[in-house]
Amino acid sequence: MSHKITDIQPQKKREGYYSIFLNGEYSFSLSELDLSIANLHIGEQVDETRLLELQKLSQQSKIYSRAIYYLRYGPRTVWQMQEYLNRKAHFELDDIGPVLQRLQNDGYLDDKAYIESYINARQISRPRSKRQLHAELMKKGINPTLINTSLESLDTESQKMAAEEVIRKKMQIPRFQDQQKLTEYMLRQGFPYGLIKEVLVEINSETS
Repeated sequence: MSHKITDIQPQKKREGYYSIFLNGEYSFSLSELDLSIANLHIGEQVDETRLLELQKLSQQSKIYSRAIYYLRYGPRTVWQMQEYLNRKAHFELDDIGPVLQRLQNDGYLDDKAYIESYINARQISRPRSKRQLHAELMKKGINPTLINTSLESLDTESQKMAAEEVIRKKMQIPRFQDQQKLTEYMLRQGFPYGLIKEVLVEINSETS
């Protein structure tokens, strides 16, 4: 069965999207970019196979639009985006897959860049040990190998600075003025024993 494209109209409520009419009735919508890729024009005859392809493209166009909306609230990992689109927006995983790949190709999703940005932000606002950073990034569904590779770039000096900042803050709390308790706390946070002792020696030398 063949269908004729009888009209292509810009949508009033969604800027950049177009309604496609077949045989005088609304059939599906496409973004301006996807409409250009599909190269549709009024008067074109569309068979059933082509119609199924266009309907799938329409669905992926909706998913892509929803993904871009979600990214307005901050960067996401590939896993976070998949979870949102599947569990919150209720799209099927088979339809989400190609969209995730497209988002990565377009530069909207990049787990490596996400890790680097996350580590930098954490070390500035709330310093963390490598172990803590690893655990936090794992919860965001990032590949462990990618996390380990990125954490290897954290040199000893940056970890020392992070440990020093945490120690100085904790030393303002009465119970952590006991350096044994402070050391135990820092160990639980994932900082190496040798590094903790080195920082404590330096801080103690300032007051001796």
